[in-house]
Amino acid sequence: MRSHTPYCLIPGLVLGVVLGLVLPASGAVAQFTFPEPVEQTEPQTPQPAQNETSAQSATPEIVLTPPPLPEATAAPETSPDTEAAADTATAVRPDDVNGIVENELCHAQFFDDGTPAQAVIHCTRALESGDLSEGDIVTALVNRGVAYKLNGQLALAIEDYTAALEKSPEAGDIYTTRANAFLEMSQLDAAISDANKALAFNPEYAAAYYVRGRIFEALGQNTFAGDDFMRAYELAPDNKDIEEKAWAYGSNQN
Repeated sequence: MRSHTPYCLIPGLVLGVVLGLVLPASGAVAQFTFPEPVEQTEPQTPQPAQNETSAQSATPEIVLTPPPLPEATAAPETSPDTEAAADTATAVRPDDVNGIVENELCHAQFFDDGTPAQAVIHCTRALESGDLSEGDIVTALVNRGVAYKLNGQLALAIEDYTAALEKSPEAGDIYTTRANAFLEMSQLDAAISDANKALAFNPEYAAAYYVRGRIFEALGQNTFAGDDFMRAYELAPDNKDIEEKAWAYGSNQN
């Protein structure tokens, strides 16, 4: 069975709302690198942006075009009997499921008119199909976890992130995502542990510094929080969320 998805992490949605990964369900490998930090001879405080521009997210944006969602068609008026018959006729049988297609449909739900609930359905079908390679299973688990998180089902999100990490134990991006979920559940010890693991695997990952800074804030350790926000700003100076935090802490040092 060929692998349809080389394992590559593409964090997806809005930072601070859902620092989650949305992994592409296609064969192309998406490439992203953060800008190299600028060497400075003396510490400088970041300045607020002078104009409104679309900024790079603290996590990389999707760089693959997701498959188009099926066009919705208006449902004809039906009676309860015809609705029941239609449900039976359109029920998905296990033998009819193509796991690769379901994985792609899951990914597509994070764009345009897709919904987290539909993402959960498609990812679940993909995972239960038996069609997926190890890399594709990680993709489906992470994307379903993101969908659960968007639905406020944090325990289920963490369960999926944990299953993904069992298959890809050195994925700092997934540790960062799980750390953010732990933070939202106020499980701060687990959150800081995951953030530290993420940075151990990737010490140049701006999102991990940002998340750990938020965890330090929640712990009341503002000095450490400020250090992490400033480091995140050095690594991703064009990100608005990071810039705001770095500016807030930098201005307080003056």
